[in-house]
Amino acid sequence: MKETCKTIDHAWLTRPTGDPFADTGGIVIKYLWTLPHLKDKDILELIDYVANIYVNKWNGKLHAFFLNSTITQPAFKGQRKIDETLKYYKGLIDETVSAQEGYCRISGRKAKLFPAGRDNHILSGSGRFVNFHHHFESGLLLSKEMMIRMFFVPLGVMQIGKNLGLIQSNRLDIQEFFVKEILLGIDGHLSATIKGVLRCSYSNPGIAIFSFADYCIANMKVLTFNDSTEEVESEGVILNLYYFSNYGTDPNIQFFTMPATLFKFYSACVKNPNYNRDWNLFIKHNYVKYKSYKANYNQDNESYVERATEIIQMSITVYESMRQNNDLNFNIAKVGEHDGFAQFNKSDYDNWKQKSKAYSEWKKEPIIKNCLKKEPIKTIKGDFLINYSIEDCSKKWINIVYDKLLNQKSILENICNYLRKNHKTNSFSFNIVKLYTLNILKMKNSTLKLIEKLADEVLKDESNLKKNINQSISSSRLEILRSFLIKLIRKNHSNMAEEPILSLEEYAKDLFYEGSNWKEIRDLLLICLFQKMHERKIFFDNDDNDELAEINTDLELDEIND
Repeated sequence: MKETCKTIDHAWLTRPTGDPFADTGGIVIKYLWTLPHLKDKDILELIDYVANIYVNKWNGKLHAFFLNSTITQPAFKGQRKIDETLKYYKGLIDETVSAQEGYCRISGRKAKLFPAGRDNHILSGSGRFVNFHHHFESGLLLSKEMMIRMFFVPLGVMQIGKNLGLIQSNRLDIQEFFVKEILLGIDGHLSATIKGVLRCSYSNPGIAIFSFADYCIANMKVLTFNDSTEEVESEGVILNLYYFSNYGTDPNIQFFTMPATLFKFYSACVKNPNYNRDWNLFIKHNYVKYKSYKANYNQDNESYVERATEIIQMSITVYESMRQNNDLNFNIAKVGEHDGFAQFNKSDYDNWKQKSKAYSEWKKEPIIKNCLKKEPIKTIKGDFLINYSIEDCSKKWINIVYDKLLNQKSILENICNYLRKNHKTNSFSFNIVKLYTLNILKMKNSTLKLIEKLADEVLKDESNLKKNINQSISSSRLEILRSFLIKLIRKNHSNMAEEPILSLEEYAKDLFYEGSNWKEIRDLLLICLFQKMHERKIFFDNDDNDELAEINTDLELDEIND
């Protein structure tokens, strides 16, 4: 790092601030200065280097970051984009552009401040939107160091579906790890072949944050596994994902967070060898393509099965071009290949095509136009039984369980529904349920012990087990469940048992205590029952009109965003 610019506080170019965008830009600057061919450059020369990447390798495609900036300004062409960029940042560094004294809104330090708008900063109003800012200022007022950091942000984020994703953590080493992976990973931003923002293989941000957690668990020291207690302990890791776009008239941002409690629970599920098989199977059964989609997961070949009357067929060359073009956001699941052609469900293809603003322009590109002339995209009609691979669906669909975990909604009904349908073949360790209820739902351990005790009592009457589960325990009415429990207590008393099933204190303080959700208690009892039935090889077929199955399906699908 060459400190030739005397008006720059170089420490503030890389120092952590707590602002996700400024910190990402700072990490990029810090890492670029460690590279042999960049370590002797000053900050203006580093800006020149990155501007050349944006203009000559990315074709100036920074529209999702900066609106009408010196890079995206259509009036500027080629080298002029770079020249105008250097002219602007040199003016900041030399303080030849207008500035005012004050306290920077990001760093908090007293310095010369410059206006930050959508042309040089991400997601900030300016100009006529003065009412959005303190004291009716014309925009955010930032120090030159913070303004410079923003220019480097595009190198530290990735494309996730239609928007951009920025990863942040309470641990700076984790955030630095992900930024370096984006810069240098497979086809990272500093690769000679990259032609724009790096595309994440996951198109759904809710699933992507769990994939980042997986990557973090696998590659960093963020947890320990105790062989004797078989417990996983994480180190208080928090992962945040800022899902945003500053594009045109539709700037927006969504915030996804995995708090430390969820990270710890998830780590235990995937890292504990006694839990991971049950957990992974459960997750695979909970992918859906869209709201109201009835997923039919075939566990034997790890695919989702669906009937279709039309499929789309296109050449592999066209498919690869679409997949690699970030502007197209081509994220539909491929259902097969045949003689050099990729195949898709026509309804998936039509849905994507309607939403792709860049599709018509892409078709006009000479290489694509010639390719489509030789091998046009075809629609084939028939009666098709198509298979979506779990690998493809896990990257392109929605997962009900992940969605609920991120939105702090209970997944007990999902576990219950899963076991109801699959208890003959699949187990689900009640220890996972305990971990979830104790750490995420904050239930009492005494409640779980009482539920296990009740489950054992219900299982004693095996001849009436199906009836009791379907008609009494699965009921959507609290009074029916309570009536069933009273019958159990009465029967236990009639049999002159030495101990009561539950005392009044347990009923009031552990089972239906103040503030509890009785449906969660019901679901826990059912989960415990199905797991114990699986362990004891007690099975029965489910009726299509089972009440709980219908209730749970409606609840799950109502809570998924389009």
